[in-house]
This record gives sequence, structure tokens and C-alpha cells, in this order.
Amino acid sequence: MDIIYTICMAAGVAVPLLELVAVQLAGAPAGALKRLQERMRRAACLIRLGDADSVVSLLPVSVQGICAGLLVFGTAGRLFAAEQPWWIALLAALILGYAGAVGVDTLTYHLKKTERTSHTAEELMAQGARVLNTIKPGNWGTVEITTPDGVTGVYTARAAGDTDRIKSGQKVRLLRFEGDAAVVDREEKENVIKSI
Repeated sequence: MDIIYTICMAAGVAVPLLELVAVQLAGAPAGALKRLQERMRRAACLIRLGDADSVVSLLPVSVQGICAGLLVFGTAGRLFAAEQPWWIALLAALILGYAGAVGVDTLTYHLKKTERTSHTAEELMAQGARVLNTIKPGNWGTVEITTPDGVTGVYTARAAGDTDRIKSGQKVRLLRFEGDAAVVDREEKENVIKSI
């Protein structure tokens, strides 16, 4: 059992480090990891206690929660195995490992939780937008809209004119929404018309 406890401790430390190296240093697609964690999060068993803000995750599914559970399991198992029968050490390690995983998973859930506010199309159209991906004539691009409360959203967009090309970084104004896609026009067009 001592080897199993040691392997769990090593995995509890190594996996987060490998994730850090893969995402931060090697430039691995962080979006893919986030999507995987979000799918796992949907499968989690969340128990609401009292008010809506008190949530405990009974099925730890985040990488952080699982790694914390492995680390605590391995550490507790090695500590208890020295002085207790193997089955008591295993039981104590399982209970403490699960508690550690639940605690870390619940903590990361609360730290990552953001308040989501929705805005009407009219509120979004009153804001300025900036092109993230160049909008080519007849094609789609993306724009970034920052709301008055500081939330930045990214939307699929197309130019109002079929022959317009709007480069990345240019400021645009929102004319309307067609479904979830924004129809935009250059902000400078107004200034050009006013100066003539």
C-alpha cells in the first residue's frame, strides 16, 4: 500500500504542474482544457445549502479537486500506515482524501463563479464595439462589446455593407442584431460624412 500512497502523492503534485507547463509555457490550447473542465463541472453533484450562494460539490470533478484528493489520500495513508492496521489507514486516507477533494472543488467552484447579467440588444447597441477578427466582405468576424458594468462579451459580426472590410482593432458601431450576430458599421463613416 505504501507504493500506492506514494504514487497518489506524486500524481497530486505532478498533474497540476504538468497542466501549468502545458497551458502557460508550451502554449497548449487552454480553451480545450476549459471546455473539458466545464463539461465535467456540469456532471458534478452540487448540493445547495440554505441560500443560493452556499453550494457544496459532492462529486469532485475539477482537476484541482481530484489532485488535492489524491495528495491528501496519499499523505494520510502514509501517515496512518506507520501506526495503524492497513484497513484503518486505507479508510482514514479515503475519508480524508474525499474531504480534501470536496473542499478544494467547492472552493474552486466559488472562486470561478461569476455573476452573469444579461443585457438587451438596445443596451448593447448603445455601447461602442471593437473588431477582434477582421470582417471581410461578405464574411463573418468577431467584435468585442464592453457593457457599462464592465462585462466584456465577444459576438459574431458582419459588416452592414457587403463590400466593406473592417480590420481588426477598428472601432465600430452596432446597428442591429440578427439572431445572435451583430451587424456593424465603421465608426469613422459618420465623421467622414460630417466633414464633407
